Amino acid sequence: MKRLLVTTYLYLTLISAGLTEVPRVSVDILPVHSLVSQVLKGLGIPDLVVETGSSPHNYHLRPSEAAALEVADIVFWVSDELTPWFGNVVRTISKKAKVIELFQAEGVEKLLFRDGTAFKNHVHEEQYKTEVKRSEGEYNPHAWLDPENGKLWLDAIATELSKLDPKNSNIYLQNAHEGKLIIEAVEKNILIMLNPYRTKSFVVFHDAYQYFEHRFDFSASGAIALSDASKPSPSRLKEIKDLILELGVTCVFSEPQYSRGLVNVVTEGTGAHIGILDPMGVNLKSGPLFYPSLLEEIAKNLSDCLKL
Repeated sequence: MKRLLVTTYLYLTLISAGLTEVPRVSVDILPVHSLVSQVLKGLGIPDLVVETGSSPHNYHLRPSEAAALEVADIVFWVSDELTPWFGNVVRTISKKAKVIELFQAEGVEKLLFRDGTAFKNHVHEEQYKTEVKRSEGEYNPHAWLDPENGKLWLDAIATELSKLDPKNSNIYLQNAHEGKLIIEAVEKNILIMLNPYRTKSFVVFHDAYQYFEHRFDFSASGAIALSDASKPSPSRLKEIKDLILELGVTCVFSEPQYSRGLVNVVTEGTGAHIGILDPMGVNLKSGPLFYPSLLEEIAKNLSDCLKL
């Protein structure tokens, strides 16, 4: 028994020693947290900066989140477009950390924001005017909703962690490979879920799903708001309601972080159903499987509403 206890103690000591050498990692949002968790699986867990359920655009750090950034060896985040405050905070707090903006990773597909109320080339689309002119070259930051970008980010995360911790490089690379296989399986399931409803029209709360739509060739007809940082004007709400009536839109999707009031305004008297989509997955369990679960949940919520 004594020998067993000594052996167990030595084993745990070695494991603890190995874990202390793994880089301390901080991330901005839950989808990135999931991808990093997949790459770190078996070695560690990243620190999440933006609290679950909060808007990343104008978030205010809590002391514990600032403390995690201060001791981080590496920080992964999406982009200035998503969290315009994050870069300055990291440069101030995370002075020793390597900072990786995933939106700038090699090969990532970037999509410009869509202007106007209607997104598709409908016969009468010219009547829907652009409410807010966006500057040329302004990208939609919700790139994680394209699973191909997610797979590229897994590789980028594994590569950067391997540079800091070459001893565990094989684990990082193998975990990234495993994560990509899981995403590929989910992509196939999503195509099966969405295929029966490709002739149906739907409207989203804000233009967060463009990457998902582009990857699966399953386009929304329009959005109530251009972004979650902008409030739609009365004229835009009227244009959306006219669009719903003109196209016979089947579903209008709200988001759990926002009041359903605007969705009720544009759907009243139209016969359109109301569903829920969430680009941040606030009700999903965090961890390595969060990211593929998020993609699958969006597809399921789309299909569940569109089949009504």
